[in-house]
Amino acid sequence: MLKTVHTKKDLFIITIFSTLTFFILAHGYRFTNPLFSGDALLMVHQTDSAWEIAIGRFIQPILVFLRGGLTNPFLLSVLSILWISLSAYLILDFLNFSKVISVVLVTAVMTCNSTILVTSSSFLSYADLYCFALFCSVLGVWLLQKKKLPYTILGVLALTVSLGTYQAYISVAIALVMIYFLLNISEFLTFRDMLKQGMRYVIPFILAAVAYFMTWKLFQNIFDIWTADTYNGLSSLGNFSDVSIFSIIATTYEKVFDYFFYPETFTTISFRGNSLSIFWLFMIRLLNIATLIALLWCLILKKPVTKMTWWQRIAQLLILLILPMGINFVCLISKGTEHTIMIYAFCLVYILAVRIAESNIPQSTDTPKLPKACFPWLAALASIAIVAWSNIVFSNQVYLKRDLQEQATLSLMTRIVYSIESTEGYIPGVTPVALSGSFEHTPSIPEMEAFKDVRPYGMGKSSLTYVGTDYAFLTHFMNVNMNLTRINGDLEAVKQM
Repeated sequence: MLKTVHTKKDLFIITIFSTLTFFILAHGYRFTNPLFSGDALLMVHQTDSAWEIAIGRFIQPILVFLRGGLTNPFLLSVLSILWISLSAYLILDFLNFSKVISVVLVTAVMTCNSTILVTSSSFLSYADLYCFALFCSVLGVWLLQKKKLPYTILGVLALTVSLGTYQAYISVAIALVMIYFLLNISEFLTFRDMLKQGMRYVIPFILAAVAYFMTWKLFQNIFDIWTADTYNGLSSLGNFSDVSIFSIIATTYEKVFDYFFYPETFTTISFRGNSLSIFWLFMIRLLNIATLIALLWCLILKKPVTKMTWWQRIAQLLILLILPMGINFVCLISKGTEHTIMIYAFCLVYILAVRIAESNIPQSTDTPKLPKACFPWLAALASIAIVAWSNIVFSNQVYLKRDLQEQATLSLMTRIVYSIESTEGYIPGVTPVALSGSFEHTPSIPEMEAFKDVRPYGMGKSSLTYVGTDYAFLTHFMNVNMNLTRINGDLEAVKQM
């Protein structure tokens, strides 16, 4: 595992195989099971093109046109694997990884994380689209590294497409550039040289943002689309007049550290009435803290092989201090609005840790006996492997819960349909039927006791997580001949029911 990957062809093959393996381990349950709920249930047939343009995601309708508008778990999972694999390969090449163990851990981190899990379990209709946004974001940075005009133009185009698919993944591109400068700060002979290299990335990012905005407005004008003013819309983007910028910066940092200090982990056995899941939670937390401390020690305190000048150390420290704002840039620009499918860039901290660990592994590790200097860094790599394993087990528990919820929802809705159809005078497809209230908040549906601690973002007590998903379940899942209509839930007659 400590052997070196000698060619890019070998790197590509190992990356593809490793990504496929980890995706099957963590998300294989999803391949052939519907597990529809929430947005995925509402979007079994994706008909939201106008809405996606209204919130600035004008590339999504094009991609859906190409791969079909019906949510097929197998196809979307295969496409997700493709985009994650290519993204992992580009990151490994961009940051000059060379060890097999590093390739394995990077693909594990990029595949077995909360963002991919929540996207696949609750937002499947968009899973491949978000992974495509990830790929374009990484591709853009990889192309900009070539430092030639044709590649720069293609890099700007890739970043523009990423923004037009799902804006949150621009944080991945920003974080990658910051990590690149952290790792290579000693190669810049002067501050002016570093600044010049930095502008090679900053200017294309600005051009991509401008191109994205202008293209979005063009789509709006052509198709006569409004600008959404919801939490995920762009109507108030960049307007900080109603909030404190210092409060938003504090929130941006807080959410990053919360990700590592309050990790989600799986449910395990109980002993004498006490769940031992708390053991895993604290262990993952300690491993995360140890990883962060190791990063600080290696980048700031440990004497580098090449002696750094005072300005290089200051620049490295500043980049490290603002790195949380880079990986959580979307939270900053959206004034604190954030959820799990927006934080994929957080996993780049683990990738940085793997890269630093690799750089501290002696080059002569192809021998049968490992040098003593290897073992501290192998311990760091083992810590990340344990985190990945926790995410694999947790993912499978989430999918199992989704499956049981789907069966329970089918049983519940079957009884409701039977009650409706048994009503005297009811005519299928003619008599108006309205559902009022929320299945998520009714006391009639309890939380599954065995799975009460398995509740990532987007998961509720049933598959019917918000109003509208009940109608979608009857239409898409049960194919009931029913004249569904709406009713005002505030009416006194409805309340009495």
